[in-house]
Amino acid sequence: MKARALAVGVALGFAACGGNPFGTSDDDTPNGMGGSANEAGTSGSAEAGEGTGAVTTGGSANNAGEANGGATPPSGDGGMPPSVGGSSSNTGGDAGAGGEPPVVMEPVFTMSKLIDDMEDGNKTLLETNGDWFVIKDETAAGVITPPKEKPFTMTTLTPARGASTKAAVVTVSGFLGWGAALGFDFLYANGVRQPADLGPALAVRFWAKASQATTVRFQLPNADTDELGGKCTTAEKACNAHWTKAFNVGTQWQQTTIQLSELKQDLPGRHVPTFDKQHVYGAFFVIGPNQSVTVSIDDVALVH
Repeated sequence: MKARALAVGVALGFAACGGNPFGTSDDDTPNGMGGSANEAGTSGSAEAGEGTGAVTTGGSANNAGEANGGATPPSGDGGMPPSVGGSSSNTGGDAGAGGEPPVVMEPVFTMSKLIDDMEDGNKTLLETNGDWFVIKDETAAGVITPPKEKPFTMTTLTPARGASTKAAVVTVSGFLGWGAALGFDFLYANGVRQPADLGPALAVRFWAKASQATTVRFQLPNADTDELGGKCTTAEKACNAHWTKAFNVGTQWQQTTIQLSELKQDLPGRHVPTFDKQHVYGAFFVIGPNQSVTVSIDDVALVH
Protein backbone atom coordinates (compact mmCIF):
# COMPACT_ATOMS: atom_id res chain seq x y z
CA MET A 1 0.00 0.00 0.00
CA LYS A 2 1.43 3.36 -0.90
CA ALA A 3 2.26 5.99 1.65
CA ARG A 4 -0.41 8.64 2.03
CA ALA A 5 0.09 12.28 2.99
CA LEU A 6 -2.48 14.05 5.16
CA ALA A 7 -3.70 17.27 3.60
CA VAL A 8 -6.13 20.16 3.90
CA GLY A 9 -5.79 21.25 0.29
CA VAL A 10 -5.24 19.53 -3.06
CA ALA A 11 -1.69 19.69 -4.45
CA LEU A 12 0.77 18.85 -7.26
CA GLY A 13 4.45 18.06 -6.63
CA PHE A 14 7.66 16.44 -7.91
CA ALA A 15 10.52 14.94 -5.81
CA ALA A 16 14.15 15.86 -6.21
CA CYS A 17 14.94 12.27 -6.99
CA GLY A 18 11.90 11.97 -9.21
CA GLY A 19 13.65 12.97 -12.41
CA ASN A 20 12.64 15.37 -15.16
CA PRO A 21 9.29 14.68 -16.85
CA PHE A 22 10.66 16.16 -20.05
CA GLY A 23 12.94 13.13 -20.07
CA THR A 24 11.27 10.61 -18.17
CA SER A 25 -5.05 8.78 1.00
CA ASP A 26 -7.53 7.06 0.45
CA ASP A 27 -8.74 9.30 3.28
CA ASP A 28 -12.08 10.91 2.48
CA THR A 29 -11.71 13.69 5.03
CA PRO A 30 -10.64 17.22 4.03
CA ASN A 31 -7.33 16.31 5.65
CA GLY A 32 -6.70 13.22 3.53
CA MET A 33 -4.38 13.20 0.56
CA GLY A 34 -2.15 10.82 -1.30
CA GLY A 35 -2.13 8.64 -4.35
CA SER A 36 -1.71 5.05 -5.43
CA ALA A 37 0.63 3.70 -8.04
CA ASN A 38 -1.04 0.64 -9.49
CA GLU A 39 -3.65 -0.46 -7.01
CA ALA A 40 -7.37 -0.05 -6.64
CA GLY A 41 -7.35 2.32 -3.67
CA THR A 42 -6.18 5.67 -4.96
CA SER A 43 -6.00 8.91 -3.10
CA GLY A 44 -4.95 12.50 -3.26
CA SER A 45 -4.97 15.58 -1.13
CA ALA A 46 -8.21 17.18 -0.13
CA GLU A 47 -9.03 20.85 -0.08
CA ALA A 48 -10.60 22.91 2.65
CA GLY A 49 -12.37 26.23 2.36
CA GLU A 50 -12.95 28.38 -0.65
CA GLY A 51 -10.05 29.67 -2.69
CA THR A 52 -9.35 32.47 -5.06
CA GLY A 53 -8.80 32.69 -8.75
CA ALA A 54 -7.25 35.34 -10.90
CA VAL A 55 -8.10 38.86 -12.01
CA THR A 56 -6.66 40.26 -15.21
CA THR A 57 -5.47 43.78 -14.58
CA GLY A 58 -5.23 45.88 -17.71
CA GLY A 59 -2.18 47.87 -18.64
CA SER A 60 -2.00 50.77 -21.05
CA ALA A 61 -3.74 50.68 -24.42
CA ASN A 62 -0.30 50.37 -26.05
CA ASN A 63 0.76 47.17 -24.32
CA ALA A 64 -0.45 43.74 -23.35
CA GLY A 65 -1.00 44.38 -19.64
CA GLU A 66 -0.17 42.11 -16.73
CA ALA A 67 -2.05 39.27 -15.04
CA ASN A 68 -2.22 39.49 -11.26
CA GLY A 69 -3.83 37.15 -8.73
CA GLY A 70 -7.33 38.01 -7.61
CA ALA A 71 -10.22 36.24 -5.95
CA THR A 72 -12.70 33.80 -7.46
CA PRO A 73 -14.23 31.26 -5.06
CA PRO A 74 -14.71 27.90 -6.82
CA SER A 75 -18.27 27.63 -5.53
CA GLY A 76 -19.26 31.16 -6.55
CA ASP A 77 -21.13 32.28 -9.62
CA GLY A 78 -18.85 30.28 -11.92
CA GLY A 79 -17.36 33.32 -13.61
CA MET A 80 -13.98 34.97 -13.43
CA PRO A 81 -13.74 38.61 -12.33
CA PRO A 82 -13.90 41.10 -15.20
CA SER A 83 -10.80 42.70 -16.60
CA VAL A 84 -9.86 45.98 -14.99
CA GLY A 85 -9.29 48.59 -17.64
CA GLY A 86 -6.12 50.62 -17.87
CA SER A 87 -5.49 54.07 -19.30
CA SER A 88 -5.27 55.05 -22.95
CA SER A 89 -2.47 57.35 -24.00
CA ASN A 90 -3.82 57.76 -27.54
CA THR A 91 -7.41 58.79 -26.85
CA GLY A 92 -6.94 60.57 -23.54
CA GLY A 93 -9.80 58.48 -22.15
CA ASP A 94 -9.73 55.72 -19.60
CA ALA A 95 -10.06 52.18 -20.99
CA GLY A 96 -11.86 51.06 -17.87
CA ALA A 97 -14.36 53.94 -18.12
CA GLY A 98 -15.65 53.27 -21.62
CA GLY A 99 -12.56 52.96 -23.83
CA GLU A 100 -11.39 49.74 -25.50
CA PRO A 101 -10.14 47.22 -22.91
CA PRO A 102 -6.43 46.39 -23.08
CA VAL A 103 -5.42 43.24 -24.93
CA VAL A 104 -3.66 40.73 -22.69
CA MET A 105 -1.21 38.69 -24.74
CA GLU A 106 -0.26 35.20 -23.58
CA PRO A 107 3.27 33.97 -24.22
CA VAL A 108 3.68 31.74 -27.27
CA PHE A 109 4.81 28.31 -26.12
CA THR A 110 6.54 26.34 -28.87
CA MET A 111 7.74 23.24 -27.01
CA SER A 112 5.58 20.73 -25.18
CA LYS A 113 5.86 17.39 -23.42
CA LEU A 114 2.76 15.24 -22.96
CA ILE A 115 2.09 14.06 -19.43
CA ASP A 116 -0.81 11.91 -20.62
CA ASP A 117 -2.99 11.75 -23.75
CA MET A 118 -5.38 9.18 -22.18
CA GLU A 119 -5.50 7.09 -25.37
CA ASP A 120 -4.27 3.87 -23.71
CA GLY A 121 -7.38 3.95 -21.52
CA ASN A 122 -5.62 3.16 -18.24
CA LYS A 123 -4.81 5.30 -15.22
CA THR A 124 -1.01 5.30 -15.65
CA LEU A 125 0.74 8.38 -17.04
CA LEU A 126 2.35 8.26 -20.46
CA GLU A 127 6.03 7.93 -19.48
CA THR A 128 6.13 7.37 -15.70
CA ASN A 129 4.42 5.09 -13.18
CA GLY A 130 2.39 8.00 -11.84
CA ASP A 131 -1.38 7.60 -12.08
CA TRP A 132 -4.82 9.21 -12.09
CA PHE A 133 -7.37 8.95 -9.26
CA VAL A 134 -10.36 10.71 -7.71
CA ILE A 135 -10.88 11.98 -4.16
CA LYS A 136 -13.84 13.45 -2.28
CA ASP A 137 -14.92 14.99 1.00
CA GLU A 138 -16.81 13.05 3.69
CA THR A 139 -20.35 14.04 2.66
CA ALA A 140 -22.39 10.85 3.14
CA ALA A 141 -24.76 11.64 0.31
CA GLY A 142 -21.98 12.70 -2.07
CA VAL A 143 -21.54 10.60 -5.20
CA ILE A 144 -18.46 10.47 -7.41
CA THR A 145 -18.11 8.48 -10.64
CA PRO A 146 -15.88 6.61 -11.15
CA PRO A 147 -15.78 5.58 -7.47
CA LYS A 148 -12.43 6.10 -5.81
CA GLU A 149 -12.40 2.53 -4.49
CA LYS A 150 -11.78 1.19 -8.00
CA PRO A 151 -8.84 1.74 -10.38
CA PHE A 152 -9.39 4.82 -12.49
CA THR A 153 -9.99 4.23 -16.21
CA MET A 154 -10.37 6.67 -19.07
CA THR A 155 -13.74 7.36 -20.69
CA THR A 156 -14.40 6.90 -24.41
CA LEU A 157 -15.45 10.19 -26.02
CA THR A 158 -18.67 10.20 -28.04
CA PRO A 159 -18.13 12.00 -30.31
CA ALA A 160 -14.34 12.01 -30.39
CA ARG A 161 -12.49 15.30 -30.00
CA GLY A 162 -10.72 15.21 -33.34
CA ALA A 163 -8.08 12.48 -33.11
CA SER A 164 -8.62 12.13 -29.37
CA THR A 165 -10.91 9.23 -28.45
CA LYS A 166 -10.54 9.13 -24.63
CA ALA A 167 -10.36 11.56 -21.72
CA ALA A 168 -10.22 11.60 -17.92
CA VAL A 169 -13.84 12.18 -16.85
CA VAL A 170 -15.39 12.59 -13.40
CA THR A 171 -19.01 13.19 -12.37
CA VAL A 172 -19.80 14.60 -8.91
CA SER A 173 -22.94 15.52 -7.00
CA GLY A 174 -24.10 16.14 -3.45
CA PHE A 175 -20.80 17.18 -1.84
CA LEU A 176 -21.12 19.79 0.90
CA GLY A 177 -17.57 20.03 2.30
CA TRP A 178 -14.60 21.02 0.16
CA GLY A 179 -15.99 19.06 -2.81
CA ALA A 180 -14.22 16.46 -4.94
CA ALA A 181 -11.27 16.27 -7.32
CA LEU A 182 -9.71 14.47 -10.25
CA GLY A 183 -5.93 14.35 -10.29
CA PHE A 184 -2.69 12.46 -10.70
CA ASP A 185 0.65 11.92 -8.99
CA PHE A 186 3.74 12.16 -11.16
CA LEU A 187 5.90 9.36 -9.82
CA TYR A 188 6.26 6.60 -7.23
CA ALA A 189 9.30 4.85 -5.77
CA ASN A 190 8.67 1.79 -3.60
CA GLY A 191 5.04 2.82 -3.35
CA VAL A 192 5.80 6.34 -2.10
CA ARG A 193 4.94 9.49 -4.05
CA GLN A 194 8.03 11.28 -5.33
CA PRO A 195 8.51 14.90 -6.40
CA ALA A 196 9.53 15.53 -10.01
CA ASP A 197 11.40 18.36 -11.68
CA LEU A 198 9.31 20.27 -14.22
CA GLY A 199 12.52 21.27 -15.99
CA PRO A 200 12.11 24.09 -18.54
CA ALA A 201 8.29 24.04 -18.30
CA LEU A 202 6.65 27.45 -17.89
CA ALA A 203 3.02 26.26 -17.95
CA VAL A 204 0.64 23.30 -17.88
CA ARG A 205 -1.71 23.01 -20.86
CA PHE A 206 -4.78 20.80 -21.23
CA TRP A 207 -8.23 20.54 -22.82
CA ALA A 208 -11.33 20.71 -20.64
CA LYS A 209 -15.12 20.78 -20.87
CA ALA A 210 -18.05 20.32 -18.48
CA SER A 211 -21.70 19.34 -18.59
CA GLN A 212 -22.50 22.88 -17.47
CA ALA A 213 -20.40 26.00 -17.06
CA THR A 214 -18.40 25.90 -13.85
CA THR A 215 -15.13 26.98 -12.22
CA VAL A 216 -12.42 24.44 -11.45
CA ARG A 217 -9.37 25.02 -9.25
CA PHE A 218 -6.10 23.71 -10.69
CA GLN A 219 -3.53 22.92 -8.00
CA LEU A 220 0.13 21.89 -7.99
CA PRO A 221 1.35 20.64 -4.58
CA ASN A 222 5.11 20.85 -4.14
CA ALA A 223 7.74 20.29 -1.46
CA ASP A 224 6.75 23.51 0.31
CA THR A 225 3.08 22.55 0.68
CA ASP A 226 3.01 18.73 0.75
CA GLU A 227 3.84 16.96 4.00
CA LEU A 228 6.18 14.58 2.15
CA GLY A 229 8.40 17.58 1.37
CA GLY A 230 9.37 17.77 5.05
CA LYS A 231 8.98 21.56 5.26
CA CYS A 232 5.54 21.69 6.84
CA THR A 233 3.51 19.55 9.24
CA THR A 234 -0.20 18.79 9.23
CA ALA A 235 -0.14 18.83 13.04
CA GLU A 236 0.54 22.57 12.84
CA LYS A 237 -1.98 22.89 10.00
CA ALA A 238 0.83 24.37 7.95
CA CYS A 239 0.63 22.04 4.93
CA ASN A 240 -1.61 22.15 1.89
CA ALA A 241 -1.51 25.84 1.04
CA HIS A 242 -1.08 24.50 -2.48
CA TRP A 243 -0.22 26.62 -5.50
CA THR A 244 -3.53 27.27 -7.26
CA LYS A 245 -5.22 28.93 -10.24
CA ALA A 246 -8.98 28.90 -10.85
CA PHE A 247 -10.18 28.62 -14.44
CA ASN A 248 -13.54 28.59 -16.19
CA VAL A 249 -14.83 25.46 -17.93
CA GLY A 250 -17.60 25.66 -20.54
CA THR A 251 -19.76 23.08 -22.26
CA GLN A 252 -17.50 22.91 -25.33
CA TRP A 253 -13.94 21.66 -25.45
CA GLN A 254 -11.48 24.49 -24.82
CA GLN A 255 -7.73 24.45 -24.39
CA THR A 256 -6.51 26.08 -21.18
CA THR A 257 -2.96 27.11 -20.31
CA ILE A 258 -2.03 27.66 -16.67
CA GLN A 259 1.25 29.54 -16.41
CA LEU A 260 3.35 28.62 -13.38
CA SER A 261 3.82 32.35 -12.75
CA GLU A 262 0.03 32.68 -12.28
CA LEU A 263 -0.17 30.18 -9.42
CA LYS A 264 -0.97 31.63 -6.00
CA GLN A 265 -1.15 30.24 -2.46
CA ASP A 266 -4.69 31.13 -1.42
CA LEU A 267 -5.29 28.63 1.40
CA PRO A 268 -4.05 28.87 5.02
CA GLY A 269 -0.72 27.25 5.75
CA ARG A 270 2.98 27.65 5.04
CA HIS A 271 3.49 30.37 2.43
CA VAL A 272 6.73 30.97 0.53
CA PRO A 273 7.75 33.74 -1.92
CA THR A 274 8.18 31.64 -5.07
CA PHE A 275 6.90 28.41 -6.59
CA ASP A 276 9.46 25.58 -6.44
CA LYS A 277 8.98 23.77 -9.76
CA GLN A 278 11.85 21.35 -9.13
CA HIS A 279 9.87 19.42 -6.50
CA VAL A 280 6.26 18.97 -7.63
CA TYR A 281 4.18 15.95 -6.57
CA GLY A 282 1.12 15.99 -8.81
CA ALA A 283 -1.77 17.96 -10.29
CA PHE A 284 -5.39 18.29 -9.21
CA PHE A 285 -8.60 19.58 -10.76
CA VAL A 286 -10.81 20.51 -7.80
CA ILE A 287 -14.58 20.80 -8.17
CA GLY A 288 -16.11 22.79 -5.33
CA PRO A 289 -19.16 21.85 -3.22
CA ASN A 290 -22.86 22.14 -4.09
CA GLN A 291 -22.43 21.09 -7.70
CA SER A 292 -23.83 18.34 -9.92
CA VAL A 293 -21.49 18.35 -12.88
CA THR A 294 -19.32 16.22 -15.15
CA VAL A 295 -15.82 17.51 -15.91
CA SER A 296 -13.59 16.09 -18.67
CA ILE A 297 -9.82 16.64 -18.96
CA ASP A 298 -7.69 15.61 -21.95
CA ASP A 299 -4.15 15.87 -23.34
CA VAL A 300 -2.30 17.27 -20.31
CA ALA A 301 1.14 18.62 -21.21
CA LEU A 302 4.00 20.71 -19.90
CA VAL A 303 4.88 23.59 -22.22
CA HIS A 304 7.61 26.18 -22.60
